[in-house]
Amino acid sequence: LTQKDNYWYLFTSHGNCCEGLNTNYYVNVFRAESPFGPYFGEDGKPMLGSGLGTNVIRNSASFVGCGHNAVTTDDNGDFWLIYHGYDVNKPGTIAGGTNRRALCVDKLYWTDGWPHTKNYEASYTETECPYIQSGEHMKRFLTATLAAVMVLTMAGCGGSANATYMNPVFSPVF
Repeated sequence: LTQKDNYWYLFTSHGNCCEGLNTNYYVNVFRAESPFGPYFGEDGKPMLGSGLGTNVIRNSASFVGCGHNAVTTDDNGDFWLIYHGYDVNKPGTIAGGTNRRALCVDKLYWTDGWPHTKNYEASYTETECPYIQSGEHMKRFLTATLAAVMVLTMAGCGGSANATYMNPVFSPVF
């Protein structure tokens, strides 16, 4: 749950997270004028009804199964999505047979008040990194990263999910 301007945004993961390269997992978002809701997607459908929300990130040619997310800001006020995904170019498996997951961080862009990653996909090449100098933003960034890792680890996915197997896509410069 994060606030921007006059709205509260609730990021949700949908689909099946644990089918390796065949997963259809993705992140959507709902927003409300109060942190207590009610939350709606861009199409006006309520979260507590038939609404699926507004897409933030989906499968691409490089990453599938993007989800188990957290959102934070950097010292520039930019918003960042922290999540995991299966790197289709590194399909090796870990204990339990599932593909290893990469811990990913992508900048969120805003269109008409709705957040999304660039092209609604995970970045795969060098990209902009969060600008973090203050201790407060470092704390927020690390807390959000830990939250994304813990959700991934607790999800289990057949007992094969473990944060020690994640491979960060980038190394931020602090």
